[in-house]
Amino acid sequence: ADVFRSVQDTINLIAMAETDQGINQRARVSEIIKRSCELRRVAEHKGSYVLIAKLPSVDSTSIYNEDIAVTARDKFLEFISHVGQNSNIKMLKDIIPDSAYCRRVLRSIESICPRPDSKWNLAFGTDAAILSAKINSSSRYTIKQYLSLPDVETRIVTGELVRLHLDERTFQIYYKPNQRRLSCSYDTELEEFIIKNLRDKVQVVGQVVLDEEGEPSKIIEVSDIIALDLSPIIVEEISSNGFILHFKNPLQVTPFFDEDSQQLVAESKELNLISSGGSRDDLIEDIRLDIAWLWQEYALADEKDLSPGAIRLKNYLLSLQAGE
Repeated sequence: ADVFRSVQDTINLIAMAETDQGINQRARVSEIIKRSCELRRVAEHKGSYVLIAKLPSVDSTSIYNEDIAVTARDKFLEFISHVGQNSNIKMLKDIIPDSAYCRRVLRSIESICPRPDSKWNLAFGTDAAILSAKINSSSRYTIKQYLSLPDVETRIVTGELVRLHLDERTFQIYYKPNQRRLSCSYDTELEEFIIKNLRDKVQVVGQVVLDEEGEPSKIIEVSDIIALDLSPIIVEEISSNGFILHFKNPLQVTPFFDEDSQQLVAESKELNLISSGGSRDDLIEDIRLDIAWLWQEYALADEKDLSPGAIRLKNYLLSLQAGE
């Protein structure tokens, strides 16, 4: 049961990485991913324990253009296979390029690896490739080696711009999650912006050196600096799979910045909706995806299939739509 839950968590993480959903410490899994990638136990066999599970059938109303569950399953098996074979870390990053997700998936897989004193192994496969991916007690050591390697990736880091060294062309931002001052190098064209925004919160885009915990330790090459924009977001229309929803009155939400998760977050109590993203653009896209999903799941649903609360949400959604 523990392995089954961990496999589900890992597949959800891979699906989130595949759909470019921002990761945070709580790794909030969207309802879309939960529904699309739910593993369902089908059968179990005695002897060498075998559990057969399946993913949901392809949903034609999905907001994704591909079967995200199958993609996540295949990447899970490929990832497990490389871990079991002690492959180069680059091969894992080719599967999941986002380092934060890659490390989270590694830790999730580590939790299901047999311990050194265990006398059992774990194998995964599909009808097409039975037992194609295997891990054993040595896989736990392999994962620890992966996690100890220094890492550099392009990332957005948000913090207070606290210090500037003009002669060295470096500045520091205070990064609250690990309570560090991160040193950042920059090009001359960014200097005026840095001077104007000292003591303000900014979002720094660049090559981030990560420590063994996957947390930023410094930024060696800054490509952009953006002021943290918390002004209201106004949504006038949503488009999904050829369908366009025009709002009678523009939907307005005011984002806030969550220090712990390093995410911009927006909440609509009327829609029972919480969206997030590493940047303002990512947040807006997440809002659009979430509303499109709500529309498909509730506004277009038959009332006989909905609870009283869901019917209220359906009616509220329909009231937002502009007339023809």
